[in-house]
Amino acid sequence: MARVVAIMAFLALLMGCGSSATHPPTDYGSGEGSVTVVIPPNGPPDSRYVPQAADTVAVEAATSVAGSPVAGPAYAPWDPENGAVVRLNGIGVGRRYFRGRALQGGSSGTVLARGIVYAVVLGGVNTDVKLTLVWGDLLYASDATGNFDIYLANADMSGTPVNLTNTPAAERSPSASPMGNTIVYLSYATGQPDVWKMNRDGSGKTQLTNTPTKAEHEPSVSPDFRTIAYQNWVYLVPPTDAWVRAIGLMNPDGSNQRSFVIDRYDNAPLLWSPDSTMLCTSVWNGASASYDVTFLDADDCSVVKTLAKSDLQIPLHWTRSGMILLSNHDAVGHVTYQKSAYPGLSAPILLLDPVADAYPVNQYCLAPAPGADDLYVTYCDASGNDELYYVQPESLTSQRLDWPYTRLTNSSATEWDPTFLPKNLGDTTWSQDVPAQRG
Repeated sequence: MARVVAIMAFLALLMGCGSSATHPPTDYGSGEGSVTVVIPPNGPPDSRYVPQAADTVAVEAATSVAGSPVAGPAYAPWDPENGAVVRLNGIGVGRRYFRGRALQGGSSGTVLARGIVYAVVLGGVNTDVKLTLVWGDLLYASDATGNFDIYLANADMSGTPVNLTNTPAAERSPSASPMGNTIVYLSYATGQPDVWKMNRDGSGKTQLTNTPTKAEHEPSVSPDFRTIAYQNWVYLVPPTDAWVRAIGLMNPDGSNQRSFVIDRYDNAPLLWSPDSTMLCTSVWNGASASYDVTFLDADDCSVVKTLAKSDLQIPLHWTRSGMILLSNHDAVGHVTYQKSAYPGLSAPILLLDPVADAYPVNQYCLAPAPGADDLYVTYCDASGNDELYYVQPESLTSQRLDWPYTRLTNSSATEWDPTFLPKNLGDTTWSQDVPAQRG
């Protein structure tokens, strides 16, 4: 009788975290078993490509995130309405990492999407595993060369990551254009932090800002690719010894640069609304003595609305359905992850209440995977240095729950600032992004 093993149900089952008193590893028997891998239907957001019935899904199992397969690949036809079901036989006892790929037009076709690696401890019994397809590649910053560079990797960490910047200067904070052809990032190539851009293959590096008296950080590209927002801070020399904090806006080619002072806003991400008309960040509220999630008009950065609470709030993601994902820090340092609906900003829905400090979720970084539901990439120092992890909540309504996670990197290098580079496979003739036309 088949036994269903909950995907990544406990932190202790996954690579890099070992066993614990609360979540001990479980062995379900011995010998070999079969694994049924279910890939639900989902489509690539903001892409012209629509999955077709002629496409194929391939699945394999390995003993590490990016290791050689020990089973598979096995293939199944793609059903645009129902996804795909792939069965792998002869899977031995132990921790196994399952990877999937959606292939255009058959088993030898172009890779359309990759199923995020899920780790499961197997014990010789039949098991069900669910993979989620991600329609994009992974961008992140790493100091593997001695200083930070921006790397491009497959979403499942298969293959060798590509160093896109590879300069003596430090580069961080990548942000991708909606069609995935342009990457905006932070570089110290001139000795100070400025905003640059490059093509998705690392070519065409172009400096966009050049302000010696200011420090630019955290660039963020609008969904319609008409505007780049960034932190634009002016340092006041002693005796003032402080920063004038501002938000900078400019066109994608670096023209029309303007800056708006925002009193005491936190070093939080700058989130764009789905229609590119507003920004969301964390701003100091003197009345409540807290940093609040604050919504700003994207033309002049005037305050539109505030989600006021007595805690430190960091907005992390603005979904297409209008939900704001945020981390909330109370007075004693406890962190919860919540969702609140815009524009009404109804009472936040509790998304996650961590029960231990060891949870590898960074309260300033939780990047959503394109095309996947509630799947995120983050980074955390849970193993001696910051590494990349995938996290996916098992429920959006539980008051206290585990966030299953898979560790993606495992090296002496430090990895920061993960985000995704979307794929647009529908029209290969497009060589550059243009402002999106919204109907």
